[in-house]
Amino acid sequence: MLSNFIRIKVRFSEVDSIKVVWHGNYVAYLEDGREAFGREFGLGYMDMFEAGLTAPIVDVHLRYLKSASVNDHLVLKTSYVEARGAKLIFDYELYRLLNPTISDEEAFEPKDSTHELILTAQTTQLWMKGDEFEVSAPEFFTNWKAKYGLRK
Repeated sequence: MLSNFIRIKVRFSEVDSIKVVWHGNYVAYLEDGREAFGREFGLGYMDMFEAGLTAPIVDVHLRYLKSASVNDHLVLKTSYVEARGAKLIFDYELYRLLNPTISDEEAFEPKDSTHELILTAQTTQLWMKGDEFEVSAPEFFTNWKAKYGLRK
C-alpha cells in the first residue's frame, strides 16, 4: 500500500466559536494530504493536467472520533486504495500527536502511546478528460499503477 504522512499544526483561523476545528477544515486537511501524496508519488494535480486529465472528488466520507483545537499538532496518513476502473480512492487517518516534539520518523509511525486517532475518512475521485468522465482507467493512470507494481 502506498501511503504518505504530513504534519499539521491547527491554526486559530481553523477553529469555530466553540474552539474546535470547524468540520469543513478537515476536508481541507484531506486535500493537503492528497497534494503531498501526489508530489511524493508522481500523481499530482499538475501531472494530471499535463496528461489532459482531471480527477474531481465525487464522494467524501468522514468519521469524526474526537475534536482538534488551536495549536494541536496532527499527523495525517493518506493511503492509496486499489480499485478497478477509472477512479482514485484514498483512505485517511488523522492523529493528534500526544508529544508534538517527536521527530517525523516517530510521528509517522502511529502508536497508541504517542498518537490519538481523531478522524478517519475516504475520498473517491473519477477521472475526466475535458468535461467527460472516463469509462476505463486512462493511460496516465495505468502507467502510474504499473510504475508502483499495482493492479492494472
